[in-house]
Amino acid sequence: MSRPVYFVGTIGLDTAEEVFEGVGACLGDHVRQIPDGEVAGRRQWVTYQLPVLRSYGFLRPVPPNRFVPLELNPGVRQSEIRFAELGYAREARTSYSDFIAARKRGLVGPRVRMQVGMPTPFAVLKAFLTPDAFAAVEEAYTMAMLDELAEIARRIPHEDLAFQWDVAPEMIEWDAHGNAGGLLGKDGREGVLTRMKRLSETVPADVPHGYHFCYGDFNASQVEKPSTPTAMIDLYNSLSERIDRPINWVHMPIPAHADQAFFECFRALRLRPETQLYLGLVYGVGNRHAAEERIALATQVLPSFGLATRCGIARGRTSQEVRELLDLHAALAAAN
Repeated sequence: MSRPVYFVGTIGLDTAEEVFEGVGACLGDHVRQIPDGEVAGRRQWVTYQLPVLRSYGFLRPVPPNRFVPLELNPGVRQSEIRFAELGYAREARTSYSDFIAARKRGLVGPRVRMQVGMPTPFAVLKAFLTPDAFAAVEEAYTMAMLDELAEIARRIPHEDLAFQWDVAPEMIEWDAHGNAGGLLGKDGREGVLTRMKRLSETVPADVPHGYHFCYGDFNASQVEKPSTPTAMIDLYNSLSERIDRPINWVHMPIPAHADQAFFECFRALRLRPETQLYLGLVYGVGNRHAAEERIALATQVLPSFGLATRCGIARGRTSQEVRELLDLHAALAAAN
């Protein structure tokens, strides 16, 4: 039995054209959607938005810093806080042209969609703003992000589009149970659910939609390594109960220490019928045997799941390593 393959977002090739052609030709029917690789400035995830935030006069670096964190300029009124284009829709429109070109060449299947992923507003603002500035600008920035989503949905035919929210700081906040130190404080879990419900239910109902749960990635290595998947399972179950639209996939990273007890926790996962589960248990080209062992352990508990890496495959990897990873995904998918 072959398994579906999923890519989080960043794919360390030079252009979107290379990504669509490389993934499509290598993975074929194993992929249901392909991201554009989040090339160039988007390779560094939320850092793509730092120049946008810095361009507005109502924000300034906290003195004597020159870059971050950002705070509100003294005397700024709430009515002055607004954001225009953030850049995601413009990038998606350009990438869609490359996607269609790859499809016309027969490198992308006719039923494969282009996956557009964006960080949540919470992720962007938490990374660069002081808590006071976060509270002041969150609503305006959220509206701008939702405008980007609406523009993407206007410009890309829904039958060719899949949309993903990258859930990283929220995942860590959820895992911490909103303990002291979290930006959302003691109400952290409710804050996560409220924000995710709003974002998710804005995605058009006929556009497949999913989540990438993330514990951080630095230099091709997972930053936080959860001892169990309980928090990820609980977050998905809670979102499933709260959100009134299809959840078409969820991606959960699997740390290297995962053993049988780790996978046994997945018996508590209450997947919706439409949700495809992807497990991030493919690490690197030299770890095929370890990936096969993790697949075997997961199979004892989960009757169906797709294959993925724990996060994107751009930072910390060369283009040659990326192409070898694509081949590894294809081999593992075909063997299982």
